[in-house]
Amino acid sequence: MAETIKVKKVFWPAILGLAILLLASSGWGQEKPAHRFTLPNGLTVILQELHSANVVALELWVKAGSLTETDKEAGISHLFEHMLFKGTSKRKVGQIAKEVESLGGDINAFTSLDYTVYYLVLASRHLDKGLDILADAVFNSTFASEELKKEKEVVLEEWRRAEDRPARKLTKKLFATIFTVHPYRRPVIGYRETIQSFSREDILAYFQKWYRPENMVLALAGDFDSEQVVEKVSQLFGRVPARGRISLAEIEEPAQNKARAFVIKGAVKQARLELAFRIPSVTHADVPALDLLAIILGQGRSSRLYRKVKDEKGLVYSTSASSFTPRGPGIFSVGARLEPENLARGLEELLRETYRLRGELVGPEELSKAKIQITSDAIYSKETMRGMAHKLAYFQVQFGDFKSEDAYRKAIQETTAEQIREVAGRYLRHSTLTAGVLLPEDSPLTFAKGQLLSLAERVEKELTPAVQHAPALPGKILRKVLANGMTLLVRENHAVATVALRAVFLAGTRFETRENNGINNLIANMLTRGTKSRSGPRIAQEVESMAGSLSGFSGRNSLGVSGNFLSRHFRAGIEILADVVLNSSFPAAELEKVSRDVLAAMKRREENLSSLAFYNFNRTIYKKHPYGLDPLGTPKTVKAITSKDLFQYKNRFMIPKNMVLAVVGDVQTVQVVELVEKLFGQFSGPVFSPPEVPREPPLKDIRRLVVAKDSRQTHIVVGFPGVDFADEDRYALRVLAGILSGQGGRLFVELRDRQALAYSVFAFSQEGLDPGYLSLYIASSSEKTKKAIDGIKRELVKIISEEPTAEELKRSVNNIAGSFEIGLQRNSALAATMAFNELYGLGYNFHLNYPEKILKVSAQQVLQAARKYINLDRYVLTLVGPSS
Repeated sequence: MAETIKVKKVFWPAILGLAILLLASSGWGQEKPAHRFTLPNGLTVILQELHSANVVALELWVKAGSLTETDKEAGISHLFEHMLFKGTSKRKVGQIAKEVESLGGDINAFTSLDYTVYYLVLASRHLDKGLDILADAVFNSTFASEELKKEKEVVLEEWRRAEDRPARKLTKKLFATIFTVHPYRRPVIGYRETIQSFSREDILAYFQKWYRPENMVLALAGDFDSEQVVEKVSQLFGRVPARGRISLAEIEEPAQNKARAFVIKGAVKQARLELAFRIPSVTHADVPALDLLAIILGQGRSSRLYRKVKDEKGLVYSTSASSFTPRGPGIFSVGARLEPENLARGLEELLRETYRLRGELVGPEELSKAKIQITSDAIYSKETMRGMAHKLAYFQVQFGDFKSEDAYRKAIQETTAEQIREVAGRYLRHSTLTAGVLLPEDSPLTFAKGQLLSLAERVEKELTPAVQHAPALPGKILRKVLANGMTLLVRENHAVATVALRAVFLAGTRFETRENNGINNLIANMLTRGTKSRSGPRIAQEVESMAGSLSGFSGRNSLGVSGNFLSRHFRAGIEILADVVLNSSFPAAELEKVSRDVLAAMKRREENLSSLAFYNFNRTIYKKHPYGLDPLGTPKTVKAITSKDLFQYKNRFMIPKNMVLAVVGDVQTVQVVELVEKLFGQFSGPVFSPPEVPREPPLKDIRRLVVAKDSRQTHIVVGFPGVDFADEDRYALRVLAGILSGQGGRLFVELRDRQALAYSVFAFSQEGLDPGYLSLYIASSSEKTKKAIDGIKRELVKIISEEPTAEELKRSVNNIAGSFEIGLQRNSALAATMAFNELYGLGYNFHLNYPEKILKVSAQQVLQAARKYINLDRYVLTLVGPSS
């Protein structure tokens, strides 16, 4: 239930679905075509059968959002979305979430500028129940006054959380500057004054006006029989009477004929810059070319902005471009994070690369790569049922017909370099520019909006001449140990034309010392920055031209490389992955750039207060064990680590006897084995000798750490030492955390629903190769901090006092097992799960038995685990928030 404003992503809902019909028309895929029908009351229903997994997704879209609100109603769509989970005439408060979680499903919602979406994902055997729950929530909510009062407090906590996020401050100001009369100028969540003002009568009036069947689209995708579903949907959703179609008066945003700018300050460590240009709405004929333009300019490491402004000139830490096209006027934006002293030069170079596209023709390779990236997203979207349902509903709501993706897909394929140059010249103009800067509060830099505008105008004038003249058997898992000791896992899955690769090694912060802290993170970032035969830009170009992804990663227990490709590019993809694993060169120049980015990330973490709270908790609960080290390292260690250090560490741990490679997807096992033996057969290294890891002494008292921040909320983490991967108590602790968490959990129901203390509250159990922890988190306004801590302690006392109820136990075990199974739909998730479980000694097929182990946990085991691990005389408490 979150506010959603998507600015820094290309027109992704269209991308998400655009190639499905292309694939179907070419004979790829076996699913039936999507089917649409309209109930007598006017509700539109779209069905898509997909039998690749025993999962079904439901999405109900309501054409109501910021666009349909008045100034006095700002935020009512978002508040209303929250209220639909607060009880119906036959389901009391909290019962909806409990019921869904007891089925192992996931229910939630989000509000955007143009629409509100309610979604439900669960095992297909529970489809009838899911339909009943969704219909009941949407059409029979009671909107009790007392619950509205509580939920307004919850939304205000969400508002405070948003206000504490500096990046959101920049986005909000940007929209308010670009739009002067259009509803898009207001934040989706609304304002504190409007949120506080809403009454039950306001909510009921909004429901009557917008929540009518004629204004809704229901999309289902998954493992079901369409004929049976039609009957069930008609029974549940058809009984709601028609109330007539409602039209929305279009609000015309005045044309922008003069550049605008603003400079604001916030609690950030680096400056943020946004350059935005007004563009048309989602159905305009220029949108496909604008989407391609955004990819070419600023998406991926081979994009122009990344190569020129970040990589070559080193002026920014990150940069991006996006084409945001809602139902109303859209925004083409270019953004960057950078040091304040680089602001002027960074602005110039970003605009220079942007305006250059008005005069230059993009190259055929650039254009081809962008088209492949867009069309490939359709294939990846088919890995989840919710992705498919979302795509269908999106096109139906925004375009009026889910089949409109045909025209979009055709337009993408037919877009020429000349057309991209034309739209760049049409929309990327100084007169339509809105420039915004967010500076650190303590920055000595004085940068006025006049400077922004004069710099931008000068760059455009400089480029004006150029603008005028420039031209296994499916389902089975193969485990094979190569002669060099490397372990290979292969699982075929031909339901979707993708393949996921995970190469993992035992390493991570667990093997670090205070002297080399951060080395795993540096290696992970450096692996794709160059090999003996490929430069970093060449790797990025090759990977992105295949619409793939390849990156290093590191964690508490591991280090490795992940890759995702379309299956037709599997051979080329695994060859690059092998090159990265075997031949990374760790160029000193690249290490300097990466180190600079890591140091910036350390500063940036200070802005994300929830992350900062967990970081402080981690270093407080672990005093001797390396788990207490910062995964990023320290400024001192990061600056001191050299390329030679990276080589030495890599040569010690990234060796065949310490390696597991998992390959999952649309591949042939025999061919995978043959190719892997060819690529890695000569890979050699010493016998793996793991370092001795210091043991963490038992916790003997209460440890507290308080960090003062200028914020509206206090972020609180309470935790206790936990278990390792091999401990049988891990299952009971997971179930215990599940009883506390979720929308039907004790913490949510008591502290959020009943007391309205927080927007976000949850518990989780973190395991590791060495003992992890059980922790609870809540974020509450400063005046509620003590009440929130006391509330968490009361819930802890309850859970160690008596066994959970049968209903609580059922909800938790089914939710954990169901979520786990739903999460493994993607090839990437399954590859990672198999690889890590094998690496950690649990076995590559551990995931097959995990749900059963969770389902077997008893109420008595939960109580025993609670009493064993929760000790209110020995715990860690960290707080990040106002000094008071």
